[in-house]
Amino acid sequence: MIMTLFQLLFEVVKKDTEFEFSAMIQDAWQELLHAEQDAVGIHFDLENDNLSSCEKSQIIDIGPKSAGEDHTKVLAQPCTAGGDWQSPVCYFRCQLIRGRSRHELFIVIPTKEEGNISLTPGEKEGTFRPCDNNEANVPNWKDLKWKPLWDALKKHATERIQMLASRKEGHRLYHDYEIRNIRKKS
Repeated sequence: MIMTLFQLLFEVVKKDTEFEFSAMIQDAWQELLHAEQDAVGIHFDLENDNLSSCEKSQIIDIGPKSAGEDHTKVLAQPCTAGGDWQSPVCYFRCQLIRGRSRHELFIVIPTKEEGNISLTPGEKEGTFRPCDNNEANVPNWKDLKWKPLWDALKKHATERIQMLASRKEGHRLYHDYEIRNIRKKS
């Protein structure tokens, strides 16, 4: 069916009068990502912050914590980020799903030991950064295996859900201290 000029104008006006939230959503993810970077000591540039083109989003089943509770799942979007001069770092954008409701947002950045092959020790002890593309022994991105990264996500998501459940205020942002303690224990 051919759209009339009136219908076309109506669609343009309709788009101009609807709220647009993409900038707010991007800001929220970046705020969470910066908090996670500080908490786990893994820092990388966000110049090329993208959803992964080779891995699709998944819903991970965490299960009910105890009888009578809603079933818990996590929607996870695999992402990569880094500057043009850096080997990309993998991380996950996550949203907690309980029953039919969507809840807190959080980020998980797997460590090098968990399969994030681009990471190398940073300047400060206990910190990591991505390899620069001009460094010797830069990992080949084709060698990246997503399965260990997904396994790390499942482990950390379970821990994060327990941490979020124990917090009284139910805030979507979390404290660096809590994440450091979880990572040190595992």
